[in-house]
Amino acid sequence: MNTKRAFWLDPCDPDELLQCVVGFLAHGSHIVFEGDLSRCEFSSVRPFTAVPVPEVKRETDPSEGEQVVLPLEMETEAHILSQVLTDNRFLDDIAAIQIVRDGEVLFLAGDHFDSECVSVGNSVPEDFLKELVQRGVLKSYREG
Repeated sequence: MNTKRAFWLDPCDPDELLQCVVGFLAHGSHIVFEGDLSRCEFSSVRPFTAVPVPEVKRETDPSEGEQVVLPLEMETEAHILSQVLTDNRFLDDIAAIQIVRDGEVLFLAGDHFDSECVSVGNSVPEDFLKELVQRGVLKSYREG
């Protein structure tokens, strides 16, 4: 699996960043959540799997909670976001979020969106990141 991270991100607004990244990458990808998922209802998102997918590397220790892998498509993004954005679950309950496609990590937010743990892979265009800086979603980004 290619886990090279092309850019480290410094988010101004993690909520908006997650929405933008999910919208941008919602086609042919999977989104992975790790942590306390007890307040999230993902069973209507098919195909749903609560077991590890071989191409997905777990970012957290299994003792820190569950891992779920969901298809990230335009049809699933609204439901997925509604579950993780409500009550800041993506910050408080979910320790790590990955978006993967064809074995490549496209987006990674670890340690509850700690600014030193948010990155995008080399398939995410720099122009997209420049736009997020202009919109105030990112403070900055740096090559890494």
